[in-house]
Amino acid sequence: MATMAVQCMNYIVTKLLRDLLDDLLYQNAPLTTMFRKLKVVSALLEHERLEEWLSKELGGYDESDTLPEYRLFSVSSQAFYDDESASSEAPALRTCDLPEELGTYGGTAEIYSSIGVIEVLVDEDAKELRLPWSEDRTLQFTELCNSGHPVVEIWKYVSHAHYASLITTLKNRLLDALITIINIYPEVFEHDEMLSAEKRLKIGKILYATMCCSPVEDENGGN
Repeated sequence: MATMAVQCMNYIVTKLLRDLLDDLLYQNAPLTTMFRKLKVVSALLEHERLEEWLSKELGGYDESDTLPEYRLFSVSSQAFYDDESASSEAPALRTCDLPEELGTYGGTAEIYSSIGVIEVLVDEDAKELRLPWSEDRTLQFTELCNSGHPVVEIWKYVSHAHYASLITTLKNRLLDALITIINIYPEVFEHDEMLSAEKRLKIGKILYATMCCSPVEDENGGN
């Protein structure tokens, strides 16, 4: 029974890896679909960190999470004032003139949404999307600017290209991971290969290191 279970696991892993390559090269499949397949692979390979990362990508990140670098973008911010005697809309903020921490916050968009939501935004082809500043940061800016006119709200502007580039980055990383596996274990993509425990471990490490831009774990390191 144990042997049959291992054979079944090997069949699923090798088939899904081949499916992923086909999805990338020929099917133009949604990244959400590919990541669900990859999550099955990570579970069968018992690579917990890869599985946890995929759960975040598929379900979205919490605001308390440290975001991967590909989810951070340089953007512009714009403040709107409660001022009836003048234009209520000011030019884009010069975040470089703000205190460093506030300027970094105002010039950086943090994308917490799931891959599914991001793909919908890309498909809708929205030219520009707005992310609100948090209340505490807006208050901090109001106290600093001392314009005599209360700030109603401040928005960060994220372009369609930002979201599209996030999807492209992850697809390219997945392709790079599969190419690395092909170079080391070409037989996996040629037929239903019986994967040894060593091969399963190595494949999991390659996928995690490439997708998450993490240093490849040494052979004695855990998952």
